[in-house]
Amino acid sequence: MLSRLWPGEPGPPLQWPTPEELAGLQPVGGELSGEVAVVAAAAIKQTIRDWKAQDLFAGCPTPAAGLGATVYLWKGTYYVSISERFDRCGRARSGMLDWWEVFAVSPEGAVLGRHPFGY
Repeated sequence: MLSRLWPGEPGPPLQWPTPEELAGLQPVGGELSGEVAVVAAAAIKQTIRDWKAQDLFAGCPTPAAGLGATVYLWKGTYYVSISERFDRCGRARSGMLDWWEVFAVSPEGAVLGRHPFGY
C-alpha cells in the first residue's frame, strides 16, 4: 500500500506493510513509553550535534544508527547514557576508547545538561 504521510505533503509516497506483512513484524527492542522515546531521541540528537564535525559517524547509514541509549529516571529527571554502537555500521563497536555521553533530559525532551565526564 502506498500513501503520503499527510495529504498534500510533497515528497515520495510511503510504503506501508500489507496486513499479512504487518502480522509478521516484531517490535524493535520492545515497546517504549512515549516519554522515554522523546528523552532518548533528544539525547541522541544532542550527541549527533556535538560530534558530527569529528566524522565519528562515517560509514553509518544515519548518525543515529551508530549510537545506543540507556535511559534512567531519578528524582523526576531522565538521565540518558549514550554509547557507541558502530558495529551496526560495519565497523568496530567503539570509535574512541572509553567514550560515552550522559545527558540530563526533562520529561518533555529538553536537554538540561551534559555530564562533564560521562559515567
